[in-house]
Amino acid sequence: TSKFYASLAAVGKPRVILDTDLGSSMDDLFTVDLAARMHKQGKLDLMAVMMDRPDGCDPDKKGEFLTFADRYLASLGLGDLPIGKSASLPEDQTVFNPYWTLIYSNNVTGVGLLLPTNRTPDKIATLPDAVALYRRLLNNAPDKSVVICSTGFLSNLKALVESGMDYE
Repeated sequence: TSKFYASLAAVGKPRVILDTDLGSSMDDLFTVDLAARMHKQGKLDLMAVMMDRPDGCDPDKKGEFLTFADRYLASLGLGDLPIGKSASLPEDQTVFNPYWTLIYSNNVTGVGLLLPTNRTPDKIATLPDAVALYRRLLNNAPDKSVVICSTGFLSNLKALVESGMDYE
């Protein structure tokens, strides 16, 4: 592990990719908030957020997790951060706290809590696949310079490992 930390120190601030099921449980909400704060303070380079919970992956099949992620990241000052979407459904679709519904909530003056961003519904629908975005980001980064932090399901990481290696 000391070689790993030495390689991170050699490249400067850590490059981080978050893999999360943001929109249904508090651990993900706080992790993204913490990473956004550290990114804005220059303590890390937040490269992307990979969503490990696709839209409609909830008991009612109504969850707009990608829209929530987009608006939440924008509210944290990271509206242009790449978002990768999961194509697979996790085995456990339990939604403990459906805070993705905040996209429909207003404050006391009638203004939306999470305002729309530049990503229209059409752009949300065409967000890149998480594995494709992982591969692009990792292929363009120096070896051993990216930390992946997963607070969600592991289906994106499983699909990444199963996607094989790139050969030149």
